[in-house]
Amino acid sequence: MTIFIILLTSTVFTCYGIFAPFLPLEMENKGYSQSSTGYIIGIYNFANIIACITASNLVKKISRRNCIMLSFLLLSFSMLSFGFLMSYQISETVFVAIALILRVFQGLSVGYLNTFSLSLIG
Repeated sequence: MTIFIILLTSTVFTCYGIFAPFLPLEMENKGYSQSSTGYIIGIYNFANIIACITASNLVKKISRRNCIMLSFLLLSFSMLSFGFLMSYQISETVFVAIALILRVFQGLSVGYLNTFSLSLIG
């Protein structure tokens, strides 16, 4: 079980790390402003901090295993949705609004996943 969690977590972080260099280039190609890119990248870290702080309260209500599965499902949904969002040409305001919501979900799910998986491995 522990090896499975380690492999899954490392795979998620590896795949997620590839995202950062390509987002600014893709947004620049679509003609979106640099400040929009900054907001989209920055909101993730804010949501991640909130998730790490509130993770202990959530694990008391739900088991660690269920929390990890819920985090993986939320992360998968938000990453797939963000990938599909990048393939459409829509106005900058709509794109930024949807992207901010999806990045909040990503930040929350990664924050919970990181906290739960490291506590389970420890």
